[in-house]
Amino acid sequence: MNSNESIRVVIRKPYHPLLKKLAQQMNLDDYGEVINFLLLEFQRNGYNFQTEQPTDSQTQKLDEKDLVNNLAAMF
Repeated sequence: MNSNESIRVVIRKPYHPLLKKLAQQMNLDDYGEVINFLLLEFQRNGYNFQTEQPTDSQTQKLDEKDLVNNLAAMF
């Protein structure tokens, strides 16, 4: 696969609001660029998954705060 090749993916409906919110905060119209950023961050973190399991409310607050801060720093 070369670097210009595209892959189509389907984002499940429950994730649409988060994707739209991130795109809006990044001032992007292309949701694919949001996904590309998320993949880049995942790669930068060495593909590490979180080992501790916070509660759902903690996870949502942390995810939104961390992503927003990372996305804001990028632009």
